[in-house]
Amino acid sequence: MTITVRELPPAEFGRLAEIEPFKTYGVPSSETTRCVVVEDNGVIVGYWPIWNAVHAEPLWLDEGYRNSPVIGRKMLEEAHVILKQHGVKSLFAVIGHKDILVNGPVAKKLGFERMSGDLYMMTIPPEEV
Repeated sequence: MTITVRELPPAEFGRLAEIEPFKTYGVPSSETTRCVVVEDNGVIVGYWPIWNAVHAEPLWLDEGYRNSPVIGRKMLEEAHVILKQHGVKSLFAVIGHKDILVNGPVAKKLGFERMSGDLYMMTIPPEEV
């Protein structure tokens, strides 16, 4: 057993295509992603992608306009134009626990799917950036 931990070079990103979730959702762009891999005798047995995630939040509408499906749909259409212009393949939206009952169904109507787990954030100290 020869274990190696290294950054996967962009030229080797295609190797991720047979491993979930990349098999289902596609291999991320090496232009916006770096990936630490663990290999055992050259076989990838672990990975940790480091990537820029595009988030769309917060979404806010004045209370008087919140019941209009037309406004939400138009906002989504305009967002799609922007995402397409920039080659964005996936979009995230964080919905707080206190808002999930109201905003969760709206997100599903707009095409988002609920992911499992909770969101955590790490702040890198300025002296390390």
